[in-house]
Formats: sequence, C-alpha cells, structure tokens
Amino acid sequence: MFRGDKSIVELKDYTETADDFIMYLEYCNDAGFLETTIDEKHKEIRDEQLLKHLALSIIKGLHKIHSMGIVHADLKLANLLLHRIEGKALPELKICDFGVS
Repeated sequence: MFRGDKSIVELKDYTETADDFIMYLEYCNDAGFLETTIDEKHKEIRDEQLLKHLALSIIKGLHKIHSMGIVHADLKLANLLLHRIEGKALPELKICDFGVS
C-alpha cells in the first residue's frame, strides 16, 4: 500500500489464520527512540536539524496517507519509529500502527 514511501512503515507480507492476522512489517532498528527519550526519560531533543528532519518526515507521511483518504487515528510517539542507516547523519522516521484506518 505505501511501498516506497520513506515516511511510512512498509507492510512486507501478512498471513491469516482462523484466530490470527499476522503482519510482517519493515524493520526499524531504533524503533523506540522517541518514546523512550521523550515519554520515559523526559529528555529534550535539542538538535534543531534533527527536530526539523523528524517534523518534515511526519508531515510528509501524513500528507501521503491523507491524499489517499486515510486518517491515522492514533498518532503518538510509540507509533513514530526511527531507522538509523550507517553512514547517514539523520535517521529515517516511519509512521506505523494504522489499526483499522
């Protein structure tokens, strides 16, 4: 559905059974960074370049889903994942957990 969009976690595959619906999502190697840093440790992120980058990623992701008529009903830090790429200064931010959106 969102294949190729860097701001949204990619659904790789899924499996259904009589009791379960299992989704295989793109891996994000620092998924809990924002939730841990801000919610749990109550630390500020003071790097202005990083904050601008993260904000723009959120806006781009929301613009993409809104242009498709989808509204994320549970946007929170736990649903904003980071993926750090070796050699790249800034991480990729991925929006996840669309529930029944």
